[in-house]
Amino acid sequence: MTTVFCSNKLEQLIGIIAENPLPDLGNKLGNWNGHLFIFDRKKNLIFMNDKTAYTFVLMNIKKADLKDFKKIFKESLINQLYNDLKISERQEIEVRKWVSDIQLARTNNNKKILGTINDFIQTIKAIAYEQGGLTRLTNLSLGYGLNNYIIGTKLEGVKKSYSVPKELMENLLRKLLGS
Repeated sequence: MTTVFCSNKLEQLIGIIAENPLPDLGNKLGNWNGHLFIFDRKKNLIFMNDKTAYTFVLMNIKKADLKDFKKIFKESLINQLYNDLKISERQEIEVRKWVSDIQLARTNNNKKILGTINDFIQTIKAIAYEQGGLTRLTNLSLGYGLNNYIIGTKLEGVKKSYSVPKELMENLLRKLLGS
């Protein structure tokens, strides 16, 4: 079971959060942290994987868009993986299995991931400012840029001082699928 740990702002937007999340047994891809941030008077969501800092963004979200949050989460992740890594059909099937059961929980206060999320939000705002606003950017292009960004976050199991989320996710998928 995959857990998406939601910031307080995201929790208020979504509303359905598990008080006592179930243990994430068999969770190969890792958990995710999600946050809501406002920019250009629009609600935007950012999600980051706790094992790889791999990220995807959903811009200009309305509460009605989140009626089927789990489906939006899965499809956005798959689209970002396909865009960044050109995942194969086999990889897509496996990823879909790994995130087939999602639970939402209150923040786990993972300082490393939350700090990187905040850095990425500032990067998004700077890029949007340079490009003339968020309307000129797509979810996939922002995710691609962030996932190719060098981060100094020390993630569990990563020995390097600096890493690139796209490469970490690619390595994790390769390790999990044995290819």
